[in-house]
Amino acid sequence: SFTLVKPDGEVVRVDAQTEPELWWALRGAGSGHFGVVAAATFRVSVRPAEIWGISLRWADDEALAVIQKWGELIPTLDRRMLLQLDLQKGGAIQASGIFTGPKAELEALVSSWGLPSEAE
Repeated sequence: SFTLVKPDGEVVRVDAQTEPELWWALRGAGSGHFGVVAAATFRVSVRPAEIWGISLRWADDEALAVIQKWGELIPTLDRRMLLQLDLQKGGAIQASGIFTGPKAELEALVSSWGLPSEAE
């Protein structure tokens, strides 16, 4: 949770239940225009046995198909995965992230997504 001082001076406690939109923004979706975080509380988790990086890249002619599939994929993404999709100069698309689990499970997940084969 966060203790946030909003631009109007109001102090609010922000978590997934009390302020879900601010919670979403403060966890990385916002650009820092929501106030000043005065305090943060974190839950520490056990380090996973395996952590794998992932990097996928597609040429510009696959961009539309990748973005459409990405929109379907993200709401159902395995909690052990963190992914970012970037539009590169020239229109290429790159996905990068980490997976905290066995490599065989990562490979099975990626193949189940139905994304176009990597072009580059």
